[in-house]
Amino acid sequence: MLEIKLHNVHILDKNTLISPNLNIKLFKMSITPLLNEILSDKELNAYQSPGGRITFNKAITKKSFAYFTPIITAIVPIDVVTNTTKTHVLPSIARTLSTKKATVYPKYLYMNATMDEYMDYEDEDDQDNMTRLLDYVDKKQKPVIGITIQKSESMGSAHASAFIVWKINKTKYKFAFYDPLSYKRGNKQYDFIERAFVSDRFENNIEFINLNQYCLHKNESDYHCVQYVMNAEYCYIYSLFFLKTWIQLGAKTDLSFLKDTVKATYIVDPTKLTRESTKESMLYRLIMISFLCKYLLKYLEKIIGKRSKEYIKDYPKYIQMLKEFISDFETKYKTNLLKF
Repeated sequence: MLEIKLHNVHILDKNTLISPNLNIKLFKMSITPLLNEILSDKELNAYQSPGGRITFNKAITKKSFAYFTPIITAIVPIDVVTNTTKTHVLPSIARTLSTKKATVYPKYLYMNATMDEYMDYEDEDDQDNMTRLLDYVDKKQKPVIGITIQKSESMGSAHASAFIVWKINKTKYKFAFYDPLSYKRGNKQYDFIERAFVSDRFENNIEFINLNQYCLHKNESDYHCVQYVMNAEYCYIYSLFFLKTWIQLGAKTDLSFLKDTVKATYIVDPTKLTRESTKESMLYRLIMISFLCKYLLKYLEKIIGKRSKEYIKDYPKYIQMLKEFISDFETKYKTNLLKF
C-alpha cells in the first residue's frame, strides 16, 4: 500500500529508495528484493533503438512498461474527441476517484485548442465547455477536479491533463492545471496546454495556475514533468495519479500544497528518475503499473460497465489483459501487484 503524507515522515525500510523530501513511504514490505528480481527478469522494460535512444512508446510486449498503451488510447477514442456532438458522452476516468473535500467532474473537459496549433483566440466550443464546468463549481460549492483533453488530429490521438478549479469570490475562479508531458529543453518546448489555458481565451474571470513550472528544473529555464522521462502513452494515468496524490496529501488548494503534489508525482527522487532500468526508475514503474491496473479495472468494470459497447469496442479483451497481467505477476513474484 502506498501512503503519502506531508509531515512526520518515517521510512520503515531504508532500502525503499524513496526520497525522504518527497514525503512518501511504503509500508509492510521490503521492496528491494522484488525490484532486483524485476530488473533481472527485464520486466517493465523499455525499447532501445539501434541509435541508442530509449523509449517506452514502441515496446508493447507483455514484459514492457508500455504494454497497456492500446487500452489507454482506446478509452478516449479519437472519433469521439474530434466529434463535438459526442464530446459530452464519455465518462471521465477521474470518476474512479472520490473525496469529501472536492467533487469529481464527471465528464472530460474538452478543448479545441489542439496540440497541432496554438489557438490564442476565443473559441465558442471551448468557452461553452468552460462555462459548463464553472456552473458545476457554483453548484457544488467546493473544488472540482477532473481531466481535460486536448486534441491532436495529426497524431490521431488525444492528450490528457489534470485540473483543479475552485471559486475564490462571487465572480472569480482559480484554475490549476498539470500536464505530465510538459517540458522545455533549449529551443524545444511542449506547452500546448499552457497556451490553451490563458485568461484572454475565455469570457469568465479565471486566474490560471500553471503547475508545470514546478516540475523538475535542470537549470533556470529548462524543466520536465514525469511523462517526458517515462514516455509511455499513459497521460490519462499520470494525470489521474496527480489527482489521486492531491487527494491523499489532503486536497488543499494553497500554492505550496499544489507544489508538493507536483513533486510527489515523481514518486522517487526526481533527479534519479530515468529511462534506464535503475532501481529508482523500476520502483516508479512498479507503483505506476499497480496504479494503472487498479484504476483501469475500476473504470472499465464500475464506471463503463454494462454500457461498454457504447464506449469501448474491445472492452472484454482489455479486462482480460489486465487480469492476466495481474495474475501472472502474482504467480511469478509471489506478490499481489495491486497492493502497492
